[in-house]
Amino acid sequence: MNLPHRSGTYRGIESLDGTWSCAIDPNNAGIAERWFVAARDEAHPAPVPGTIQQVFPGYYGIAWYWCEFIHARNPHPHGRHLLRFGAVDYRAEVWINAERISTHDGAQSPFVLDVSDSVRPGERNLLCVRVLNPSEQAIDGISILQIPHRNKSASPGIGSSLNYGGIVGSVELLCRPALYISELIAKPNPQNGILHVLALVINTMEAAVPANLKFSVAASVGGETLQAGNTSRTLQPGQTLFETQVPLSAPRLWEPDDPYLYRLTARVLPDAGGRGDEVSTRFAFRDFRFVENQFRLNGRRFFWKCARTLNNYPVGQAVPLDANILRCELLCIKTMGFNAVRFMAGLAIVSQLDLCDELGLLVYEENYAAWHMQPSEGLEEHFDRTLRQMILRDRNHPSVVIWGLLTDTTDGVVFKRAIEALPQAAFLDDTRLIALNSGRADDNPDVASLSNPGSAEWNVLPLGSDVHLSAALPLTRAESDRIRALGEAEQQPIFLSDWRMPGTVNLLEAHRLFEQSGRSDSDDARFWAASLEQFLRDWEAWHMQEVFGRPEDFFARATARTDERQLEVLTALRANPRVIGLTLGLADDSSSGAGVLTAFRHPRRTALGGLVDGLSSLRWCLFAEPRFAAIGGKLKIEAVLTNQDALPAGMYPVLVQVFDPTNATVFERRTIIEIAGGQTPLAVAAVSEELTIESGPGRYRLAATFEQGASAAADTLQFLVAPPLPRLPEGTHINLLGEDAALVGWLNERGIPFSQTSGQESGTAGEIVLVVSSPHGSAPSAMFDQLSQRADDGSTVIFLTPEFFRAPDGKGWLSAGELATIAGLRHAGEPIDAWGTAHPILDNLEGCGLLDDRIFRELLPLVAFVDLDAGGQIVAAAHLSRIHPDEYRSGVLLSVHAHGTGRIVLSAFRILENLGLDAAAERLFMNLLHAAAATESTTLDTSSNTSRSI
Repeated sequence: MNLPHRSGTYRGIESLDGTWSCAIDPNNAGIAERWFVAARDEAHPAPVPGTIQQVFPGYYGIAWYWCEFIHARNPHPHGRHLLRFGAVDYRAEVWINAERISTHDGAQSPFVLDVSDSVRPGERNLLCVRVLNPSEQAIDGISILQIPHRNKSASPGIGSSLNYGGIVGSVELLCRPALYISELIAKPNPQNGILHVLALVINTMEAAVPANLKFSVAASVGGETLQAGNTSRTLQPGQTLFETQVPLSAPRLWEPDDPYLYRLTARVLPDAGGRGDEVSTRFAFRDFRFVENQFRLNGRRFFWKCARTLNNYPVGQAVPLDANILRCELLCIKTMGFNAVRFMAGLAIVSQLDLCDELGLLVYEENYAAWHMQPSEGLEEHFDRTLRQMILRDRNHPSVVIWGLLTDTTDGVVFKRAIEALPQAAFLDDTRLIALNSGRADDNPDVASLSNPGSAEWNVLPLGSDVHLSAALPLTRAESDRIRALGEAEQQPIFLSDWRMPGTVNLLEAHRLFEQSGRSDSDDARFWAASLEQFLRDWEAWHMQEVFGRPEDFFARATARTDERQLEVLTALRANPRVIGLTLGLADDSSSGAGVLTAFRHPRRTALGGLVDGLSSLRWCLFAEPRFAAIGGKLKIEAVLTNQDALPAGMYPVLVQVFDPTNATVFERRTIIEIAGGQTPLAVAAVSEELTIESGPGRYRLAATFEQGASAAADTLQFLVAPPLPRLPEGTHINLLGEDAALVGWLNERGIPFSQTSGQESGTAGEIVLVVSSPHGSAPSAMFDQLSQRADDGSTVIFLTPEFFRAPDGKGWLSAGELATIAGLRHAGEPIDAWGTAHPILDNLEGCGLLDDRIFRELLPLVAFVDLDAGGQIVAAAHLSRIHPDEYRSGVLLSVHAHGTGRIVLSAFRILENLGLDAAAERLFMNLLHAAAATESTTLDTSSNTSRSI
């Protein structure tokens, strides 16, 4: 059994944390060469706790640690010397004074070794630890793929963690009496106020010892003793389990807003006299379970607002460079309005759970085998041991309310093992919810997702309710509607146990912070430096300084955009009355740009205010569609109130208004929201109406106001109204190449004259050729050559879609002559940071700087133009938001190229797909025509300083 966690000030505990010596053993020669006898000359100073990679970046395999210490004599007669490790990742082999003590496997679990026969009190001692941090190639028969390792990888990508290992927990030497308490368990029952106490006492003597065990319960801080008791027993050599019950009258319950803690103290004393051993632990009375499609804390509905973390930190990964970060990040999320933390596929650091106990943050904790476990001969042993170690270590923490067995795991032997592990988990702790597989990637309809306290069956929350959300970004109207309708068809609750929203990483800030910490050589610092190097090449080549000024300004705006997108998705989720809980990324600890804090745990400046509103228990969810409307067009507005039992029963008058750019009221509606007694819906619609905007263009505001009795957050929403489309100059000559019925209908509807062309005619000055496809029987490459000749003759040739350049077999892309090639920019739904220059083609689209999601959300493509010719003029370009050195993607979305006496325009925007449906598509299309038809040559002149050439 593991020793309970004791304060570092407890008498008889000596910390061995600090600087040790460390050497790597790439040839696995250390045991044969007896490295355990003395430290190697080539050893480097190494922090403990810490990782091997802090000292030897990029190394995985075997490393040896050495520490010399002088330990005081044990003051207890026949006392024992114990060596306690907080955690060693992954295998630890321990020697004291060249005597082998033991081996331990497990990345995060504490273990205790009795070293009484090996330690020399009062003399210099040598502690040696051989650590195996496995990679994909097996060492000592161990490969990282066959042991619990969550998402660690020797070749990390987006969403994965760097591989690391080492002595990642504290190391302590303990002096214990001959009788000592090895484990103290508190099992409070909030229904009857009875505390069930279990104490495991170790008798290291060879004979039985009569002893007395005393128990007392008090408030955790500064409280007088509330209850006490004792029991006597003759302790045989070895282990003896004491059990007793301590009743408390009307115990105070642990709540997020009142996290009341008690302290249980146990002391064992031999009847013959002498010093005994004393241990204490905190506990609390609370009940958390899933009933009637809702989470309930102490009998009341509880809306789960959770921050998810992998607990990865810069440089040290499992060990933050500054331990104060652990406290700051939890205080930060509590302030934002979160009420829970999910430690994904790995245990919390014990001090984090201590703080969660004190702050009232609920914890969903998963074991280290929960993710990416591979089938192997030792699967069952690895999985069961890792699960057992989690529960045994953390079951006294009242903040822990859910044990997680798996995350995002498909059906197979690992999933089946998790199903079968429920009786073991419930036997070790029957007071908590147990979650089977976060996200339910197994798709197995025969088993539910949760097991309630006191049960040993998977019996609540059906398949389809435990959801991992990956929202398509930027958030389109269709995607917003999809999120708002989650669970509607099945009429079942939605527990969003993870929401993966990649975003923009401020690469420059991260790079500078690594420099500031003096660790630019670390694995993760080099990872981000490689990404930054690629971005800065684009910055120079594309003259981005003329748009943003500094790279810092680009990243500040792009990270703010990430926060805006997160708030939009959060609003759609909160407007769904079936969503009973949601989970957001806490920090960018998986190299994806996700999270409300940066990897260095700095709050993102624009995230704080939005999240405080977004997570508020009483808030408005406002919608205006489309977000970029045309004058005279239809606009649907909605005001939805989300109420997490914040309002008492009653009638609440509400006023919903729309204000134009001059603050004149163009719409006004009053209504009454009735809050009945009992459990009310989590979201209720106040107003849903369609209106026509007849006022002028500009920024409009939708506002919802309680006129009496309540005040809700997020009470305004801005949307845009576009000015009328420009008219083309008289005599504009347009030729259309290819077939597109929607485009033809749109031109005819607006009275814009055009002619069909075969593409083989000669060009003329002032002619506009709109290219949508190559005529049947014509090879695109040959047709491009003919169109290039047409531009040489003075025409403006506009390629409205990159589909013209798709290879005939549909499996690749043809080049746009010598002007550019085409490459994939993103997968569907992946966010990009698109930006534009001060160019007439982007007039009235707020195009200079980052492109506004409200305007361009439907137009952003999956491909872009790359390798532009030196004379190409960039009008708009984009970078994939989640930048990664091996997956770096960027490209041009719209460019103008001088060609002879004419011009060629390349557009990747999804204009054709949205003509007649989207005001931005129509505006961009007309801007293209208007700029091409303008009599002033500077409108599309590639030498114009409104937009730099490459």
